[in-house]
Amino acid sequence: MKTGGFLLAITLLSTTAATQTLQCSFKGYQSIEGMHAAMNRGILELTWHG
Repeated sequence: MKTGGFLLAITLLSTTAATQTLQCSFKGYQSIEGMHAAMNRGILELTWHG
């Protein structure tokens, strides 16, 4: 029973997080070698080598 409640909570929380619009300010952002952050259609994308 505890597992079912846990899975339900995870599902509800992930659905809530997926429906929120992310607003990021890149003011002062400077990428460093091997790492980059960018907004793509309202989704924060982080890329790095490694």
